[in-house]
Amino acid sequence: MRTNKQKGFSLVEVSIVMAIMVLLGAAIAPRYSAYKKEKSMSYARTQIVNDVRYVQSYTLSTKKFKDGTSPTGGFGIHFVKGATTYTVFGDKIHSGVQPNHIYDSTYPTSSAECEFLETIQLVDGITITNLRVNKSGTWITLNSVDYVTVPPYGKVYIDNTNTNVTLEITFSNGVAGRTEIVNISSSGFIS
Repeated sequence: MRTNKQKGFSLVEVSIVMAIMVLLGAAIAPRYSAYKKEKSMSYARTQIVNDVRYVQSYTLSTKKFKDGTSPTGGFGIHFVKGATTYTVFGDKIHSGVQPNHIYDSTYPTSSAECEFLETIQLVDGITITNLRVNKSGTWITLNSVDYVTVPPYGKVYIDNTNTNVTLEITFSNGVAGRTEIVNISSSGFIS
């Protein structure tokens, strides 16, 4: 007696397995996209907080520009409402005028007067949607604001004020109603 033992899978069995895999992929793909957007918001928050801490450490460690000079007005971050980037800068003396704790972008990057250090790109289309400053209990909405720490002890200036000030940075990834907020106080506390 002869037995016909064939090894392998039939075309029907392979087709059924492939159909199941396609259905599982279709169910998982939308969830992965939402998960990725959620993680990008969390990453952007961490990125902003870390860059504020870097600026604080630059001030305390007297980081220098490429030309070897230290900005006597400290280091800061310039935020702009509606932007997907922000600028890290060093506040320098210009033509004998003392530092003003505000980012001055008028000098070209090739100039020795340039305050620019680097531009930070927020991840995955994250946009700064609102900037507010609380000065002694009154919230003011701004189009741009500077956060600056000044040597030697890291005194903080927010919108050129250094007492009882809180900066609120709101950002979004474009998903309706989904925003994150970072608060920075003039004492250096970040929440």
